[in-house]
Amino acid sequence: MEASVIIREGTESDADAVFELVNAAYGANEGGEGNAWTSERAQLGTVQRLREREEAARELRAGDMLVAIVNSAAVEPRIVGCVRVFEVSKRHGQKQNVSQDDLSKDDEKQCRVGMLAVLPSHQQHGLGKVLMHSAEREARRRGYTELWLRMFPERKQLQDFYQRRGYVSAGEVEHWITPEGKQLVFELMVKRNLAEE
Repeated sequence: MEASVIIREGTESDADAVFELVNAAYGANEGGEGNAWTSERAQLGTVQRLREREEAARELRAGDMLVAIVNSAAVEPRIVGCVRVFEVSKRHGQKQNVSQDDLSKDDEKQCRVGMLAVLPSHQQHGLGKVLMHSAEREARRRGYTELWLRMFPERKQLQDFYQRRGYVSAGEVEHWITPEGKQLVFELMVKRNLAEE
């Protein structure tokens, strides 16, 4: 790819681009353009990972999103990738239906990475690696020595990608129910000793 890549913190003005990007990556056909390695169409049963623009705007307002912008003489700069770095309660993780009272009792936090997405047309050029490296750097900046993620256990290609980056199975799962009532099971992975890199 004859272009430079800039990683910066996302802002609310990026919401439209992030909304389109995430849904293009997570809803792409397996084996289609760019191999669609982030596609979760089979697991989610839908082509939409984000259901509305406001979901993207909310994450961007929280300051949890990093975006990758490709600069090229041939085309106008555009957002082609993103990753979310965020904190969750160590006890509750990303569980649904946890009351604010329960959350406030748990002071320990865990840093997680999620919503890693690259436009299918820009996949297979190393942007995923760049985004993960940036996410790890951000976790270290926040004082964390571990970075956690969750993924569908049947996504072997993606699991291999994370394992090559030093992530291992944490031996834990999380359950999630979609708005349509579909039950999902995620495997947790963790990369330890971030501070040593």
